[in-house]
Amino acid sequence: MKQFFLCAAVLFICSCKLFFFPDTSGIKTSPSERDQILGLDEEIYIDFDFSVDRLSVEKIFSVESQGGTAGGSITWDGDTLTFTPEPELIFGARYVLNCKGTIQDKEGNSYKLDIEIPFFYGSDEEQQPLVVSVSPSSGQKVSGTTPVVIGFSKKIDTLTFKDGFDLSPDTDHEITWNPANTIVTITPDDRWHNLVLYTVSLDDAIKDTKGIPLSVEVETSFLVEDDADIPMVVSAGPAENDWGPPPFNLISTDLNDITYTDAIRITFSEAMEQEKTAQAFSLTPGVTGETVWIDEENLVFIPETGYDMSTEYTLAIEKTAEDLYGNPLSDDYIVQFSTDLTIPILEVSSIKAIKDTSTIEMTPPYDTANPQDLDDGGGIPDYNYEFIFEFSEPFTTSEEKYLVQSNINISVEFGDVSSPYAIGHTWLTDYELSITFTGFNSALDLEYYYMLEIKGGQNGIKNNEGSYLPEDIRQLLRIRIEE
Repeated sequence: MKQFFLCAAVLFICSCKLFFFPDTSGIKTSPSERDQILGLDEEIYIDFDFSVDRLSVEKIFSVESQGGTAGGSITWDGDTLTFTPEPELIFGARYVLNCKGTIQDKEGNSYKLDIEIPFFYGSDEEQQPLVVSVSPSSGQKVSGTTPVVIGFSKKIDTLTFKDGFDLSPDTDHEITWNPANTIVTITPDDRWHNLVLYTVSLDDAIKDTKGIPLSVEVETSFLVEDDADIPMVVSAGPAENDWGPPPFNLISTDLNDITYTDAIRITFSEAMEQEKTAQAFSLTPGVTGETVWIDEENLVFIPETGYDMSTEYTLAIEKTAEDLYGNPLSDDYIVQFSTDLTIPILEVSSIKAIKDTSTIEMTPPYDTANPQDLDDGGGIPDYNYEFIFEFSEPFTTSEEKYLVQSNINISVEFGDVSSPYAIGHTWLTDYELSITFTGFNSALDLEYYYMLEIKGGQNGIKNNEGSYLPEDIRQLLRIRIEE
């Protein structure tokens, strides 16, 4: 009788669901076995044999790899969860199907799952590529030309390297590979920046030729320490304006010795960064010309037309000038020099007017208001006069002398007659020019006024040493017959 009541009680309790015994033995998975090789056409799924609460499953489901959680989408077909990886899983890589934790069925009953199944995708023979060597080693001090060399355990798809490689700070560089594509060399186009800590990073965007990514991300750093010495300007002086050899030979270390077309040679204590240093150079007032480097330590300024006479110049090298290792000058380099002695002002020391045995000498200052009386020539129309011009500086070439001759003229100032004109030029010395003019006139009842003009300025009389007349010279001449 007791047994009857006991059995009836159990049946009653069960019918009232006061006791529930969860059973997960009917759950099927793909992959289903540890270290299984999942085929390229096989799906990843979990099939439940009861009506499962989908959200509770999705909360604890994942596919993991060394690089983290695989991305993808989850779809349901009844009580079967299917995972579609996005992007596709990596061939030969090892993954783990995880679904560990508590889930519920649609009636609210709880089930504890402990699904953890490692598997390989496509093959268990393919290993992920590894970084097997990095040079320079982490924290190493190197020179500015030391290349970065990285070795891999497998042949790398070189097109993926740039996606997973980072160099900070970014510096122009070249990337080359060995024939096997297992060693990459990163070389600076010029030099790594001096006294800078560089960081090299490699991540899983780098893949081998089968698309398998780098297994472990790598980060390393190195310090560039070429030279900490501050560069200096050793000298700045006039140099021969000639490519030589030797090119632009230094004449003096004193810029006050500079002549009209000399180059300026600036010597530094060490090899300099050429573009920045050339940009740091200036000459005031400005002189048209160009800067060239004849070696890593010598910058040369070549004037196009020459320096101005009797002028004070300032040469400056700003402290933005750097050596090859990025060390700047400690301060601006400034030097002043003058062309007072080397490019003197050109002057007309005297003008002699000669008629037969009569000589009239005129000296500075020349006058346009008070006329200089000349010989009347005895009343003869169109007679000649010789003028001898003496200059303070020489004219040594035919081109210079012709320029002088063409810039001296005599014109009628008052009088209804034609202007005199030159009929002969003779250089007595490099300092003295004789010009014979004809066409002078005189009369008893008239005065004739003529203006002698010598053109000055940069476009006037000028010699090859840079000396020129600062301004036009004008002297009023008069011819009259004394009663």
